[in-house]
Amino acid sequence: MTIIVSHVWPDLDSITSIWLLKRFGGYKDAELAFIPTGNTLNGMPVDSDPEVIHVDTGRGIFDHHQEEVHGHHVCSAKLVWQAVKPEDPALERVVDYVTQQDNGLIEPWLQNDRWGWGGLMRGLNLHNPTDPRTVVEAMLPIMDGWYAWAIELLEVDRQFEKRIEFETPWGKAAAFEGDLGGIRGYSFRQGAVVFVRRTTQGWIGIEGRVRHHIDLTPVYLRLREMEPEADWFLHASKRFLLCGGWKHPAVHPSRLSLAEVIEILKGRNLQ
Repeated sequence: MTIIVSHVWPDLDSITSIWLLKRFGGYKDAELAFIPTGNTLNGMPVDSDPEVIHVDTGRGIFDHHQEEVHGHHVCSAKLVWQAVKPEDPALERVVDYVTQQDNGLIEPWLQNDRWGWGGLMRGLNLHNPTDPRTVVEAMLPIMDGWYAWAIELLEVDRQFEKRIEFETPWGKAAAFEGDLGGIRGYSFRQGAVVFVRRTTQGWIGIEGRVRHHIDLTPVYLRLREMEPEADWFLHASKRFLLCGGWKHPAVHPSRLSLAEVIEILKGRNLQ
């Protein structure tokens, strides 16, 4: 039975390394062992037994702390990724973030992101200070979810040019037909203040960007007038206008096309 060895109080780099080996390296059923960082299992020479794989400790092939491989653009997870699935661009994105985080190139505390990866990893270890196995096992499905998100973001890169841009009374807007979740963020970063999407299920969502004082009440009233039977819902913030969604599939979806919703949002009599 193969044993994957890492250090106690596991961090994002060590957990990602373990996840890569289990998910893509053929070691799904490998046992886990944890030792003080820098050491090897039972003091054995690192990499001397093919059934014992050290990651992020021991100064072996999957540890970036030895001088010959150390640098600001390498971490243990990156070494594992290069060995097991370097051709996967979604994995590359995941590993690139881990590399930056592990080398201090991303500083969540300075960005006021106390609830990001740093806080999550700290909290899991605080909650399980003597049980690193539980920390790792809690993180493995989260890593699967993160990988799925990375795959979707690659598709967002390919599909983003298909967005429709137009002007509303509040400013620039972007519209998209499809299910991709990252298009909204991309659109807002490109200057849109309103985003509308129609999914393949026929659900429609309209959102105004934070801090732009957007009140979608006039749009809601117009849509309710046009489709009194449809499940249009205006959020209390007045920035979200929905007809169906993953959290609440529409019983009575809108019959409007994306083009028709765009024309309504263009209206000069909405404010």
